Amino acid sequence: MQTTTTTGNPGLRQGFFYGVIVGIVYLIVYAGTGIAHLLTIGGISSYVFTILIYILAIVAGVTAAAKTGKVTSGLVAGLFVGLIGTVLGSVGAIIFDYFNLDKLVNLSNQAIQSLGGSTHETGSQYLTAAVVGSIIVIVINTLIGLGLGALGGLIGRGRAPKPAPALYQDSLYTGNLAPTAPIYPPQQPQQPQQPQAGYPPQQPQGGYPPQQQ
Repeated sequence: MQTTTTTGNPGLRQGFFYGVIVGIVYLIVYAGTGIAHLLTIGGISSYVFTILIYILAIVAGVTAAAKTGKVTSGLVAGLFVGLIGTVLGSVGAIIFDYFNLDKLVNLSNQAIQSLGGSTHETGSQYLTAAVVGSIIVIVINTLIGLGLGALGGLIGRGRAPKPAPALYQDSLYTGNLAPTAPIYPPQQPQQPQQPQAGYPPQQPQGGYPPQQQ
């Protein structure tokens, strides 16, 4: 039976695929909520985004390990889901914040004043906090994705296709003709042939009758 083989690293492919999906989903949700991410709906979308990363890290780990039968494939897949998904989401969020910085800073200062604070946050302080917070989240989600990918690898490695049994080959076959069946009855070794004597015995050649001296 002919088997199909895949090229490349399944863990890397699955991690990149699901990581891009979760990153794009977060960008769409973040852009849809807009500046409301500072309010309740924004906090909920961030939680949903994080949970989605963790779920897809497990899914990617199961899928990758099911192709190779190795837990390491699931580990790699989960790592890249956490890394790529969080990087895409964080970078997109920072870009969105940059273009809406004035509105976001005003909302942030209003929230500080409502809590009784007297500090005033500037745009640069807001962006710096956003970048530092994004880096921390990227590291955390990458490590958690790595662990969840390994968990998915443990689940999925048992689903890997079993290798096809090798065709039977005679170890004694070397390309020559197969040995023939024994001859029955067994032949006796041939004896060397004796020279055949003339019959009747021949007389030595000479004159006849013998000549007298």
